[in-house]
Amino acid sequence: MNAETDHVRKVFSASGNSSLKFQAQAVQMLLGDSNVVRIPEQLPEAPSGKWGDDEDPPAISPVVSSSKMSVYPNPSKNQFNVAWELEGEEAKLQFEVFDLTGRLVLSETRQATKNGRHVLNLGPCQGFYILRVSENGKPSFEEKLLCVGH
Repeated sequence: MNAETDHVRKVFSASGNSSLKFQAQAVQMLLGDSNVVRIPEQLPEAPSGKWGDDEDPPAISPVVSSSKMSVYPNPSKNQFNVAWELEGEEAKLQFEVFDLTGRLVLSETRQATKNGRHVLNLGPCQGFYILRVSENGKPSFEEKLLCVGH
């Protein structure tokens, strides 16, 4: 590293300025006039309504089922009851709970009869989670969970 590079690095870190224009100026100082980096004065605006005014974002996996499911209580401290009324007589249900970063925090599978209930125990938790239930390997139910305590 030469003295000029070291100087730019010190100026950049001391300023606390992380703007695109400032970064371009720092790179330009390093490269000299032969490699000019140009940044427009104003970046274009992102379009409003990413999916349109009346559209929802696309689903990751469509949830289609004729079975009825509900979750209660929601919000809860750490235990959620999932109740169901299946269309068929029995099914293999898979319960998956994800945090908002997409990390799987709980996965349970059980053979279910027509009407039933299952308790999900998240343990110490705080914040929002997503519950996905698959019925015989197909997504059938999705619900936001709010965990309000330890």
